Amino acid sequence: MNRRLLLTIFGCFALLPHSFAHAQEKTYLLRAKYTEGELRKYKVTLALNVTAQKKQRKSEAVGVFKIKMEGTFVEKTVTVKPDKSAVIVTQFRDCKVEAFGTTITESSLPEATFEVDSRGRTVHYKTDDDAWKLHSPMLIFLKMLQDRSQPMIDGFLFPEDPVKPGEKWRDKTSNSETGETVRTLCEAVKLETLNGVETLVVTAKQIKDDKIAMDTIKGKGKLTIDMLYNISLSDAQFVKTQAKFSGRFSFGPGFGDMDGSMSQSLLFLGRIGDDVAPNGTEPQPKPDKPAEPKGKERK
Repeated sequence: MNRRLLLTIFGCFALLPHSFAHAQEKTYLLRAKYTEGELRKYKVTLALNVTAQKKQRKSEAVGVFKIKMEGTFVEKTVTVKPDKSAVIVTQFRDCKVEAFGTTITESSLPEATFEVDSRGRTVHYKTDDDAWKLHSPMLIFLKMLQDRSQPMIDGFLFPEDPVKPGEKWRDKTSNSETGETVRTLCEAVKLETLNGVETLVVTAKQIKDDKIAMDTIKGKGKLTIDMLYNISLSDAQFVKTQAKFSGRFSFGPGFGDMDGSMSQSLLFLGRIGDDVAPNGTEPQPKPDKPAEPKGKERK
């Protein structure tokens, strides 16, 4: 074999470990990039399992119930500000909820408006609480999820500095329900291509004090949340999210305690057109095809 060719081959093999190490050392700065007027659509699924216990001389289970929900979650970027923060409107649509032996369908639920910065921090939030009262009380858990953060991300922030797979970081946010500091432990796990999109897989874990308020019923307890995100490397939008919640809440005399767990997932379905109205009104139905004359055979 030609000596020069042999040296070239050996040189290429010698460079391979360096090139692989360099690829592994590449870091990624995650900052959300918002586009004014953009509509994004997600498939959402929820599964809730709760065991209720009433405090008496002996604690006894008085109820076990399960709730399942599937539907779509839509978010529209209304405004992008000079500091790259954005005003976003979110809404659950085409929801089907199975609970207590009944099925509830809702074409649209009340909107929520968030102002978020490029790290995903919610700086302002509002929704119409009175509008929610017009819907079934069994949908209260959807409002609780929508109340917490944009979009149902629950306190996760993009890291302040660039990260690479294998790195961990901690963040802290303020719990909007209790005012207490919430600490989140995060880790960049790996790179993954999902539905044709290059993403960084990130895990996050929270343990926090929390509270629930449903009309006159109020409870408090501790909540553990384990989250997994596929985050687009191009614009730091969420391509897929998965979360598992577990905790125990006490509701005081007469109501007892509740142990519960819930799984939640969002899957990005794509950008959608303006035919989906952001104000919650239903798009105009397409006209039906004219009826064919009776007695006439179809070709």
